[in-house]
Amino acid sequence: MPSSVWPSLLVAVPLFLGDAPPEERLPLPPAREGLSFPAGTSEVTLGFLLDELARVTGQELALSSADRQELAREQLTLARTDPVPAAEVYGFVESLLVPRGVVIAPLKGGERPVLAVIVPGMRGGLPPVAPLSISRGLFEQAAQHPALLIRALLVLEHTDTRQLQTQLRALMVDPHGLLNIVPAGERGLLLQGRASYIVALARQVLELDAAVGRGEPAKLPSVEATEGAR
Repeated sequence: MPSSVWPSLLVAVPLFLGDAPPEERLPLPPAREGLSFPAGTSEVTLGFLLDELARVTGQELALSSADRQELAREQLTLARTDPVPAAEVYGFVESLLVPRGVVIAPLKGGERPVLAVIVPGMRGGLPPVAPLSISRGLFEQAAQHPALLIRALLVLEHTDTRQLQTQLRALMVDPHGLLNIVPAGERGLLLQGRASYIVALARQVLELDAAVGRGEPAKLPSVEATEGAR
């Protein structure tokens, strides 16, 4: 696992044991408008999509000039050029980032929010960008973000997470080191990775823990069950 990933895991993480307050939201500015494509467009670049995401959400993009040039060269063929509604902008853009291994993470909010764009590759590993720590109350929102880099702490009631982490290694096929599953004591499990994948995995782990508490046979999450959210 790349050594650059571990510093972000060692940042103190608050323990989120219950659901978040109803008003809690992911710290991502909503899109003020949808995405439109020029008439006759059949191809766009990842750089164009990210620039449009930044424009409609009011965020600055933090990425290296080399990564920016690489994304400007990465062409995508669009099957349709219908406008993307504002409510679907994040999900649309992030879904097209995932196959290229690109993830995003908020660096700061406020009047001038900044969004980090992480392009894993061979140029020295991942930058020291901390994943967004979320509570269980934000799972529903996080599940709509395929490329948002998050960290979630689960506290289980019936399962020894150190043994479970060993059994979950089959799900950790990730050449970039973005996906991590780390035990935190006997009952804590720290999950890191792309939001929709991590939420799907976390929900299955919680179901497993509940089954153990009921005395039912414990069935580990399968690669197939979580692959669609990876």
